[in-house]
Amino acid sequence: MTYLSILWILCVLCIKAVDTFRQCNASTHSVKNVLHCPKNETEWTKAKALKACEAIQQNCSESESLEYHCVPTEDEGDFVEVCAIPIIVHGGFCTEWNTGGETLQPSGSRNCTVSPIPCPDSYYSNETFKYQQCYQTNTKDPSTTPSVNSTSRLRTIAILPAVMGLTLLFLVFQLQLL
Repeated sequence: MTYLSILWILCVLCIKAVDTFRQCNASTHSVKNVLHCPKNETEWTKAKALKACEAIQQNCSESESLEYHCVPTEDEGDFVEVCAIPIIVHGGFCTEWNTGGETLQPSGSRNCTVSPIPCPDSYYSNETFKYQQCYQTNTKDPSTTPSVNSTSRLRTIAILPAVMGLTLLFLVFQLQLL
């Protein structure tokens, strides 16, 4: 395998990694603040029918469709209904909507593995309603709780693969000069 082939593969992988965090305009336009999210499957089914995500035209994915979600925002102060392509949430964290990045993401602060109905290690984001502890509001005083800006975290994660790809490109170019 030549250096050029390896470089091409690395570039494709970097683009795919960045694409994971891509905004979907159809999702962004579907966001609606709500007072609370469905508490059970019956309420979720009713809210899903009212939102009618499957009727929304999107060009974010050829193979996946938009699904109904109701999740807290990253600051844990609001809830939103949004039509989005489901993500797989790993590590027993809740799903949240990143208002700055305009995308779904695992919560960096809400672990839901220690509760009466714990989140599994992996689940689809549109099944968050099954884990009601994800909807409990944050009662901590924000002035005493260190926080990580979720938008900054999202941007860092999205930029990292691009920086790695450019670094590898530079290294391969330097090796060819030797």
